[in-house]
Amino acid sequence: MTLFDHYLEYMTQLLEGRRSPPEGITLPEGDVTEKAASLSRQLQQMGATAFVRACARQDGVTLPEEIYRQADDTISLQQLLQSAVQLAPVQEASPVEEPSETAPDPDAGKHAFEVFLDCVALDDGLVQYLMEVLQKRDWKEFYKLSQITTKLDLDPEEFLYWLGNKELYADEEERSCAVIMDACLERLRQEGQLELELPGYHQYWNYAEKKGYSGTAVFSKKEALSVSYGIGIEEHDKEGRVITLEFDGFYFVTVYTPNSQDELKRLDYRMKWEDDFLAYIKKLDEKKPVIYAGDLNVARLEIDLKNPRTNRRNAGFTDEERGKIENVLASGFIDTFRYFYPDVEEVYSWWSYRFKARERNAGWRIDYFIASEKLKDKLLDARVHGTVMGSDHCPVELDIDI
Repeated sequence: MTLFDHYLEYMTQLLEGRRSPPEGITLPEGDVTEKAASLSRQLQQMGATAFVRACARQDGVTLPEEIYRQADDTISLQQLLQSAVQLAPVQEASPVEEPSETAPDPDAGKHAFEVFLDCVALDDGLVQYLMEVLQKRDWKEFYKLSQITTKLDLDPEEFLYWLGNKELYADEEERSCAVIMDACLERLRQEGQLELELPGYHQYWNYAEKKGYSGTAVFSKKEALSVSYGIGIEEHDKEGRVITLEFDGFYFVTVYTPNSQDELKRLDYRMKWEDDFLAYIKKLDEKKPVIYAGDLNVARLEIDLKNPRTNRRNAGFTDEERGKIENVLASGFIDTFRYFYPDVEEVYSWWSYRFKARERNAGWRIDYFIASEKLKDKLLDARVHGTVMGSDHCPVELDIDI
């Protein structure tokens, strides 16, 4: 084992409660994220070498001196990982479902690095996703990695190079993925963003200025009469959250509503967004009926999430956020799924990657088709395809005679 292997193993043991703190380290009471943040600060002062020595001494073990001479090779990675712990990860994806008391151990059988990522509150599907991207060797997949490195505020080349060269992967073929990283990243720099080959579909894309942070897309078999991006307010439009397509009898809008984030850090901004977006669609509705769809980052009703009581003040289920979507419906719009199925329970469109939430169907309904009241007589059905895999979200569908 290398110095870094020992470092990760000892740190993981501490955070999982399988080891008492060695001399020089004290951990607060609280959840794993709080402990990880505290440990990070102390390790920055103590250093990797001293920490490993202290833990080995605690175990009554003498490690070979050549292990400690590896410190220079691992120090940049040490700092990189510690900076990840200190960050409050951006929860642009979706709210986090709390585990049940009987949830199985999500860390069983994991590599220490996967456990580490879990400890800093990132989706535990992240590592699996990284592995898949590296193994596919498809440059088009690499644009998604900017979402991950943006969360960690890391340099993507440094992070990917480390993933490709450390012993996270089992064989030479997987490690050799590092060789193609430079070419993939260079291709992204040249082309900027993603395009897909989808014969028969017109493609419309909108991107955040900060690559990988957020964005929207529409694929349509029918070409739009006109297309616009954003809602005409610079504060909002830099995040690529809205695309509006005009067709003969209606407007179609795709939207990705901002997440209020941990500790509701972005709730005030979210409230302003909600007001401005409602004003935007009401203005469109004066000209033609509107259908809009996307991740609205809110569970509207208590039956729209598994655990309403424990999530009352979590992002996606605050009274403020729920109040805003009710304002939309009071302004002449329809939650199409609840229009057809007002009382159906345990139908969700998003599940956390953690704690086997999807297996337990511990999810949230946060993806919607919202339609103008003017289209009510044309609505045929609305569905949520919870059995379709491929993401932490599932597809939602609206059938309409228009």
